[in-house]
Formats: sequence, C-alpha cells, structure tokens
Amino acid sequence: MLLRVWDGICLLFQVSDTGIGIEKDKQKHIFEAFYQPDGSCSREFGGTGLGLAISKHLVNMMGEDIWVESESGKGSTFFFYAIFKTPEKTIEGKEVVSEEELSYTGSHPFKVTVIEDNDINSIMVSRFLELNNHEVVALSSGKEGIDLLRREPFDIVLMDIEMPGLDGIETTKIIREPETGCLDPKIPIIALTAHALKGEKEKFLKSGMDDYLSKPIDINSAMKVLYRNVMKRKNKRESRSGVKLPESGRNPD
Repeated sequence: MLLRVWDGICLLFQVSDTGIGIEKDKQKHIFEAFYQPDGSCSREFGGTGLGLAISKHLVNMMGEDIWVESESGKGSTFFFYAIFKTPEKTIEGKEVVSEEELSYTGSHPFKVTVIEDNDINSIMVSRFLELNNHEVVALSSGKEGIDLLRREPFDIVLMDIEMPGLDGIETTKIIREPETGCLDPKIPIIALTAHALKGEKEKFLKSGMDDYLSKPIDINSAMKVLYRNVMKRKNKRESRSGVKLPESGRNPD
C-alpha cells in the first residue's frame, strides 16, 4: 500500500523483468501503439507492440499513469498506482454492496459475441462489456462465429479484422449470405481493427460491416457504437414488422 486516502487506499504496483532493457531515448515511445524499440524485437520475441499501449489505456481509465525505469542490458521495471475504494460496511467478513452499485444495471443490456483470435484483446473487450452489464460470448475464429450465429440469436458482433483462416471481412460476407443459415444475416457487425487509415472504414462498410472501432479500444466510444447500431437495427425491425421489440433488439421468445 502506498497510502490511505479519505475513502480508500492507494496501491503502488511494480512489475520487473530481467530482459534486454530499454534505451533511455526510446522509453518515452514504448507506450505508443505498435512501437518496437528495435525492429528485430518483433521477429525475435513476437508481439504486435500493443501490450504497453493497452496497459497505459487501462491505467489512464482509472485516472492514473504508468511509467518505466530501465537500463539497457539490465531489464526494466514498470510502475503504476491506483486508488481503490474500501467497503462501506462488512457483515461477517463479507462486503456489502452500496445502493449506488445495486442500482447500476446498465441502460440497455445486449447479447454480444466477440470474435477475436488474440486472447488479451478478447479478454479486455469482453471484460469491459460485462462490466457494463452486457452478456458476452467470446470466440477465436470466424468459423466458430458463423456456427454460433446459426444456433443462437445475438444483438451485435464485434469482429477482429485480421484472423488466421477466415479473416473478419470474409467471415462477415459469409454471415450476410442468407443460404449460410445464420439466424439474423443482417445482425450489426462492428470491425475491431488496428488499421484506422483513411479509406479503411469505407472498405469495411463495403464488405457488409456496419461500423468499426480502432485498437486500442476506447470503452466510451465502444459503448456509443454498440448502442447506436443495436438500436438502429431494432428500429428498422420494428418499422418493418409493426411490433415493438424488447430493449435488447432481439425478437421476443
């Protein structure tokens, strides 16, 4: 524990390694997305250069910052601190949830499938959605996604673009084909992509996707994109059928 604040505690975290270290002039860049201190690192050690960018994003969401102390050839130590509220009351050693926490249920819970082959990205996106009261099923391939959408109704799909086998664009085209047998061929599909270059969004939309989110994902933007696309689909189905659907947007059982 670093210190106790008025309604909680401040914890300092540090993670050390005994790796190759990071040169001083490169330390300020390592939290940038896709940055590699040495062009050979990605080939020798693997990785996309997103891990530290995602870590910084998560820490910043808590209102704090992350930094590194390192010496070339002697390893690195990463630091961040965060403030956590302490329970207001306890009963027989169990935390009592506050009224504010009890009242939070999320404005419109959706059923979401996340199709992402990178485990870290999948866990991060799924956790964000679950914290906002959405039901999530995470898959690692386009084929798994197609099979699932044939069996179960969902409100929206978050689809990684670059996956082995069927990539996100190919998977989307298959889902859109009526003969594929997906329960809702017009389900909203949102691209998850590291390619935020000009013209990429048009490429995704042309392939049949409805919208896109750039990595690292900003959770506030993600919630807006989810809500906008699910409600847009819901409104179209209501206007066509004349039947008011539940808030999730799926057909009632």
